Amino acid sequence: MDRFEVTSRVPHAQRGAVLDLVHDILVREHALSPRTWKELTEAYDAGNVCLALSHDEVVGWVLCLPRGRRAQELAGAYVAPELRGSRITSALLREALGRRLFTVCVTSDPKLTKYLRWWGFQTCSPRRLVKITGLSMLWDRISPSRLRFGRSYVRVAALQLLVFDRAVSGRWLPAAKPPSSRPRQKGRQG
Repeated sequence: MDRFEVTSRVPHAQRGAVLDLVHDILVREHALSPRTWKELTEAYDAGNVCLALSHDEVVGWVLCLPRGRRAQELAGAYVAPELRGSRITSALLREALGRRLFTVCVTSDPKLTKYLRWWGFQTCSPRRLVKITGLSMLWDRISPSRLRFGRSYVRVAALQLLVFDRAVSGRWLPAAKPPSSRPRQKGRQG
C-alpha cells in the first residue's frame, strides 16, 4: 500500500456506503455498540468515525462514542484484511485515542483484548469504569434486552473491561510487533 489518509469527514455522497460498511462489520460483534442504525448515523454525523482512505476507498475505520466530557468508548474498529500490517491501525488509533483523556472498551473477544493491551489499554474494574465515565457501561453490555438481536450468550465472566488512560498509557510502541493472532505451534514441523 503506497498511501492512505485518516479523516473523520468524507464527501456526503459517500455517507451511505460508509455507513453500510461500518454497520455490516458491527453486526457481527454483538458486544460492540452502537446498537441501532440511528446511533450509528448520529455518531458518523458527529465526526466520531475515523476513516482510513486510500484512492478514495475506505480501507479501515475506528468508531469512538463520547461517554461524558473526559471519556469515550472504543465501539468498533476494522481494517481490510489484505491491508493489515500496513500501519493503518496505528494511524487510526492515534487519531481516535487522542480525542479524550480516557478511552474505554468493553468486549468479550480475547483476540481484541490482546491487541488492545498491546496498544496500552489496561484491565479496568467496573467501579473504576463508573468513576471514569460517570455512568455504568457494564450493565448496557450484559443486559439481555440490550444485546443486539436479543442474543445473551455472552457470560459476564467473559467480558473484559479495558481502559486507555492517555496520561498514563500515552506511549506508543512503534518498533514493537503486534501480538500474533496465530496459535503457537509446539515442536518442529517437518
